[in-house]
Amino acid sequence: MINQTIETPEPASEHQPLVGIVVNHTHWDREWYMPFQRYRVLLVDAVDMLLDALKNSADFSSFLLDGQTVVAEDYLEVCPENRTALEALIHIGRIVLGPWYVLPDEFIPSGESLIRNLLLGRKQMADLGANAGGAGAIGYLPDTFGHPAQLPQIFAGFDMESGVIFRGVQSSTSEFIWEAPDGTQLLTIYLPGGYYNAMELARAPRYWLAEKLNVALDQALNFATAGVVLLMNGCDHFQPQPATQEALDEANRLQNRVLLRQGTLSEYVGLVQRGAKDLPVKSGEWRFNRPSRITPGVLSARMYLKQADFNAAGLLERGAEPLQALCWASGGRHDTGLLSTAWRYLLQNHPHDSICGCSIDEVHKDCEARFRWAAQIGADLVERAANGIARHIASHGVTASETGDDSLLASAGSPGFAVFNTQACPRTATVRQRLHFLEPGTAFALTDSKGNPLEYQEVYRRPMKVEWDPQREHFYCEGRSCPAVMVSSHELGDAGGRWKRWLGEEVEVLFRAELPAGGYTVVQVSADRSLGQVNIGSTLSAGPGWLENEWLRVEVDRDGSFELLDKQAGRRFGPLNVFRSEADRGDEYSFCPAVEDRPVSSRHGKATVTLMENGPLRASLDINLIMQVPARLAAGRSRRTEETVPLPIRTRVSLGPGSLRVEIHTELENTARDHRLRAFFTTGVHTEVADAQGQFQVMRRPVELPAEERARVPEFDEEQEVSYHPQRAFVDVSDAGDGVGFAVLNRGLPEYEAEPSDDGVRLGITLLRCVGWLSRDDLSTRYKHAGPALETPEAQCLGHHSFDYAIMPHGGDWLAGGVAVEAEDYVTPVFSAPVSGGSRSPVTGESRASGSRQLQGEHSFYSIGPAELLFSACKRSEDGQALVLRVYNTAPHPVEGRLHLGLPATVKRANLAERELSETLVSNGATGGYNFHA
Repeated sequence: MINQTIETPEPASEHQPLVGIVVNHTHWDREWYMPFQRYRVLLVDAVDMLLDALKNSADFSSFLLDGQTVVAEDYLEVCPENRTALEALIHIGRIVLGPWYVLPDEFIPSGESLIRNLLLGRKQMADLGANAGGAGAIGYLPDTFGHPAQLPQIFAGFDMESGVIFRGVQSSTSEFIWEAPDGTQLLTIYLPGGYYNAMELARAPRYWLAEKLNVALDQALNFATAGVVLLMNGCDHFQPQPATQEALDEANRLQNRVLLRQGTLSEYVGLVQRGAKDLPVKSGEWRFNRPSRITPGVLSARMYLKQADFNAAGLLERGAEPLQALCWASGGRHDTGLLSTAWRYLLQNHPHDSICGCSIDEVHKDCEARFRWAAQIGADLVERAANGIARHIASHGVTASETGDDSLLASAGSPGFAVFNTQACPRTATVRQRLHFLEPGTAFALTDSKGNPLEYQEVYRRPMKVEWDPQREHFYCEGRSCPAVMVSSHELGDAGGRWKRWLGEEVEVLFRAELPAGGYTVVQVSADRSLGQVNIGSTLSAGPGWLENEWLRVEVDRDGSFELLDKQAGRRFGPLNVFRSEADRGDEYSFCPAVEDRPVSSRHGKATVTLMENGPLRASLDINLIMQVPARLAAGRSRRTEETVPLPIRTRVSLGPGSLRVEIHTELENTARDHRLRAFFTTGVHTEVADAQGQFQVMRRPVELPAEERARVPEFDEEQEVSYHPQRAFVDVSDAGDGVGFAVLNRGLPEYEAEPSDDGVRLGITLLRCVGWLSRDDLSTRYKHAGPALETPEAQCLGHHSFDYAIMPHGGDWLAGGVAVEAEDYVTPVFSAPVSGGSRSPVTGESRASGSRQLQGEHSFYSIGPAELLFSACKRSEDGQALVLRVYNTAPHPVEGRLHLGLPATVKRANLAERELSETLVSNGATGGYNFHA
C-alpha cells in the first residue's frame, strides 16, 4: 500500500530564494502522426513505467498524466488488472489527471460539447478516486489552439477557481485575472515557455543543467508575479523519468535564485493565490499568433470532419438528448448507456489533432468512423424516444390499430404523426415527412391537431417494398423498421404466416407546421381517393431565374451568382454566392498563399439555371456551372500550373413563403489540389467589425487586419495574424447608420473572413482547403514546422462534397434583426414519430394501467424567453434524478428570463456541473411560469 502525502511549500521570503515548482508530466496526443492504437502501445509502456517509478522511487513525488482522463480509460481497457494500483496513486495525489475527458479544440466543437467533456472527465476522476479539490479545480489546457472568451464562465460553472493555458495568449505576466463577458473572473496561469519549458530536465540532465536551466529561469522570472515560478518537465508523449530529483539537487547547487522542487499545478496555484497582489485583469478571446501560434488554418483543414461533427453534435444535442429526457420525464425509458456511448465517440474526435484535421490520413479515417458511430446511435435514440413519447398521445377520436414500436396502419380511421420541436421557443417550420402507402397512387390529406387542413407539397413518390412481421408487430420498409407513417385505405386482413409483403409507395411531402416550444403537434393523414390537395394559397412565386415571397426576391445572374432584394427595406445585395479558388501552398495547420497565384472566380463564367421546384411551400432554382481551375501547385510552389481541371458546381437556391432567409445547397466534385475554395457575398454593408456566433456568445472582431501584421515575418513559434476566424451557426455585418445588416448562416462550416471593399464588406465562407502535407517548413506565414513533415494526400479533399448555408438580410444589428434565433431555426431539425390510439406502455410494450394520463394532440413541455436567451440543452441530469434545461444570454446586458413548464416539477437553479445553486423557485401565479435572471 502506497501512503505518501504532499506538503505545500511555504512561499519564499526576502531572505531565501524564490520557489520553483517542477511539474513532472506528459502531454498525450491520443492520435496525431501515428494512429490511436499505435500510440496506445506507447501509452501502456509509459503508464507501466509510471506505476513502477512511483512504487520504487520515493523521491519521484508525482506525475501529471495530462489534463484528460481518457488516457486512464485507454490504459485500463488494456490493463484492467492494474486498476487498483492506478486508483491508489490517483487517490493520494501522486498521479494527477483531468479535469477534461479529452483535451479539446475549443472553437470547432460546440459549447455543449465542452460541457459534456468536463462532465465526463469529472465523472471518471471520481470513479478513479481523485480528490475533487485537487486537479479537478484547475482547468488545464496546455496545447489547444486558442481559447474562447467564455472559458472563465465555463470553468466557474464547474467550481474551478483557476485555469492554465498557453497558445494564443499575449501577456507580460504569467498570472492574470481573465474576465468573461458576464463578469466572471478566473485566476489564469499563462505558460510563457509552453508546457515544455523544462522538458530536457530528466531526459538529458547534463544538457539541461549546462544549456537550458538559466534560460528557463530567466524567462520564468521575467513573467513571475508571486515569488514562485513554474517549470513543466515533460512534452508530447514523454515517459516518466524517476531520476528527476537528482537533477534538481544539482540545479539547486549550481544556482541560488530559485529553489527547485517537484510539485503539482495545485501547489503552484496555491502559492500564487497566497503571494500574488493586484494581478492585471484581461478579457476577450485568446487567438493571437504570437508569441505562440494557434495555427488558424485548422478551422478549414479536412472540412468534411467539421461537417460530420456539426451534424453528429446537433443530432445528440438537439435530438437524442432532449427527446430521451422528455420520454423519461413522461414515464418512459432513458437509454443512458447508449447515449453516453454516442457522446464518448463524439468527444474522442475533439482533441486538437483530431477535429482540427492536422493528423495523418489514417487518423482521420478513424475519426470518420467515430462520427458515424455517434450519428448512428443518435439517430436510433431519436427514433426510440420520439416513439416513446408518441405512444402517450391520445388519438382524439381517430380509430387506428397499433402495429408495433414505430409504425402505424389505419384500419378504420386516419393515422397520424407527432412533429417535435426541441427549441425552447415556438417555431413555424417547413417540415419534410415521409409517408408509406400500401397502395401506390393513394390520394391523401393532412390536418393539424385542431382538424384544420394543411397545405402540402409532394417532393417525390417512389416504389417501396413493405413487409409485415406479425410476431414482432412491425412494418419493415426495405428491410428497416419503418420510422414514418404507414397508411392504408382498407383492412390489413390475415397476415398469412410469417410475412406479408406489399409493393407499396413512399411519398415525401413538405408542409408548414406551427410548432409549440419544447414540444410537439400532431398531424393526421387521411387516405381517401376522393380527397385531393388542399390549396390555401401561397405568397411564393417563381420563374426562370427568379424566386420571390412577400419579403425577398432572388434574381440569378448569367454566371450563377445572384442578387437579393430586401423588399421591405428596398435594399439590394450582391453579387452573392460567388465562388473563388486561390492557391494554398500551406499545410494542414496553416493557409499560405502563393505569391504568383492568379485566383479564379466564378463571377464571369456561364451557368445554366433551371426552375426545379415551384410549389406553394418551396421554390428552388438549380444552378450549374463549371469552373476551370489550376490542377495543382507548379514546381517551386510559387504559383499554380497552367494545366487546368474542370470543377463542376451545382447549387440549389430555395425560398419558402414568409421566409426571412434564402437557403443554399451546394454540391461539387473537387478535382483540384493545393487550393482554397470559398463562397463570397458582397453585402454592401460598410462597417469595421463583424459579429460571429461562438461558444455561448457572439464574438465581435475587426474586419481589417493592419498592414504591418500582413507583412510581418514570423519569428520563433510565431505565425502571421490572419483575418479569417471561427464561427458556429452565423456571421453577420451591420451598419448602424443605415440600419441594415446581412448574415450568412451555415451548417458545419466554421471558417469565415470579412473582407473590406469599396462595395462594402464581402463575407467569405470557406468550403474547402486542400493541401497535401501535415506540416511544411517553407511557409511565408509561419515559422518553420508545426509538426512532422509527412504527406497527407487525403487532405487534398478530392471527390464529392456538399455544403449547406443560407443568407438573411435584416434591419438593425444581429440582435435586433433576430439573426441568432433565425440561425438556430436553420440548424435545428424537427423530428417525428407515428401516433396511434393504442394503449401500450412506452417502456415495456405492455398495456398501461386504466386511467393513465395521456398527452393531448399538442403540448409544450418547456418554454423559455425572451428571444435574447438562446436555448442550449435539455437533458436528464447526470445523477438521473432531474431534467436539466440550459439557456445563455446573447445580449450585452442582463435579461429577465421566463420559464414555463408543461410537466409537474420543482425548479431550482444549478451550475454547469449540475450542482444546485438555489432554493426551489416559486411559480409566478399570474402566468404559471418562473422568472429568473440571466
